[in-house]
Amino acid sequence: MLATDEEQDLRVLVWARASLRAIAGTDMGRARGAWRAWWDRHRDRPEWKRQGDEVTREDFAGVPLETVTIDVYPDGVSGGSSDARERPDLFVLAPFGYSHDWFRPYLDEAAAFVRVTYVTLPTVRELTGSSGFGRSIPVYPVDRLAKALDALRRRHGKERVIVLAAGPVAWIAERYALRYAKRVAGLVLVDGWLDRRAYAAALARLGAEGTASERWATSLLTGRIEFAHTPEEGRRLRRVFLTHALSDRRDSEAWRLWRTAARDHGFVTVPPLDFDRHTRIEIPTLFTFPGESPFGGGTPDDLRRIRASFRNPPPITAVLRDSRGLAHVENPAEFLRILQGFLRRSDLLR
Repeated sequence: MLATDEEQDLRVLVWARASLRAIAGTDMGRARGAWRAWWDRHRDRPEWKRQGDEVTREDFAGVPLETVTIDVYPDGVSGGSSDARERPDLFVLAPFGYSHDWFRPYLDEAAAFVRVTYVTLPTVRELTGSSGFGRSIPVYPVDRLAKALDALRRRHGKERVIVLAAGPVAWIAERYALRYAKRVAGLVLVDGWLDRRAYAAALARLGAEGTASERWATSLLTGRIEFAHTPEEGRRLRRVFLTHALSDRRDSEAWRLWRTAARDHGFVTVPPLDFDRHTRIEIPTLFTFPGESPFGGGTPDDLRRIRASFRNPPPITAVLRDSRGLAHVENPAEFLRILQGFLRRSDLLR
């Protein structure tokens, strides 16, 4: 760990930490003193302790959730101190079709200022009994999931939590914020769309400006060509949108997501929110959008409508000009800087 002090590339640092965590069976963040103390205790052991299975699977309000909590402290802060207890909790919801590995290990670095809990959403079959494939596509029971997230919050013993969600899962986070407004300290909505109208406009832009594969995907999603809802179509759609999100298609690190994080979730309809003068969220909210993608939801019209729907307090919006949708992988330092800045500006950090 000490040898990384001079390293500036965050991608190198997070993988060094991930390797140390696997060796040590624990994660002490960037706490240099804690790592040195661990090394002094274990340096003479003939074998290294391997990290066990950190993923837990439990039912919350009748909904199965897979969670991983990263709870480390900055150097000089102990787990029992008031500073550690008062750190806000960040619930990170994985995108549809992926596990929590979509955000890991890069978002682990946020554990320097928040306690991070990754949540892998239940598959369609786990929640509805339907496979999510074939002619009958169920509606994802968003209200049930919102109730489960609140049960998870109670399990953590927190009065309020911050929720981070990506893509269409942002609509689930928004529904949770509307239903449990007093339990949500803030929202971080990544690479998503405000509502049904914004999503339809983004699909139209991608269909007009995209590659042949992207035009096929948009035709499928808009019903212009027949949609069989097979597992093969699901995997092809994931590949199309993952490829689209890459600024550099040769980036093997981003392609790791395909190998390690992808899962057959099943097709589902997510009821989007339609914001009007009666439906508004009055919670500190950060929106981040990929600036280099026609599929992004951060056009001037989108930003105007977001400000009208999130008025008190005004939302913070960040369009990442060097991103096509994987900023947390391709530019993690900038992504974390924006996240921490939002939390400080919203008085969610000490």
